[in-house]
Amino acid sequence: MKKVLITLVMLAAASVWSAQADNNIPFIKFGVKAGISSDQTKVDGGSLGTLFENSNTGYHIGAVVRVNVPLMPIYIQPEILYTSNKWGEDNLTATINHIDIPVLVGAGIGVGTTAKVRVNAGPVFNAGSNSKVTLAGISVESDDLFDKSVGWTAGAGVDFLGFTLDFRYNGQFKSNEGEVAGIESIVKSQSWTISLGYLF
Repeated sequence: MKKVLITLVMLAAASVWSAQADNNIPFIKFGVKAGISSDQTKVDGGSLGTLFENSNTGYHIGAVVRVNVPLMPIYIQPEILYTSNKWGEDNLTATINHIDIPVLVGAGIGVGTTAKVRVNAGPVFNAGSNSKVTLAGISVESDDLFDKSVGWTAGAGVDFLGFTLDFRYNGQFKSNEGEVAGIESIVKSQSWTISLGYLF
């Protein structure tokens, strides 16, 4: 499944590259991006208390399309990102890979002739997930507990000579509910991300 998710993102990036080569519309830009995340995850086992609570570092890579609204400092930016996170402690570990599709609305203001400062926000849709969970070293069913529902993201960024640098905070509209090894559980997660990209 992980290979399938990576292949889908690579195909999307290749399509973006090809589309940019044929693009004659000045207010549409195509690009690629990659970055790291700092995630805070909590797994609540109900009457058993907190099964896991810790921070971890993950990464993401993907493709970007930015549509600038003519004559206005506003843009719309859909993205497709392959995201991978791995976290754990002695009793519970998990590896979660998924494809996220943020759809951002933002605004920017020029700084000099080569730079722009931006703010943006929008929903984040999940287009596919794959998770592997182990409890006390034994692989267990997680009942899609780590499949992301619709989330949200908000942040700020800087453009400079085609390069983009973004800082974002990501959250969920609702926690995920399911089972880990037959234990009814709730997963709550939030994260900070930083990414570097390039618009062609």
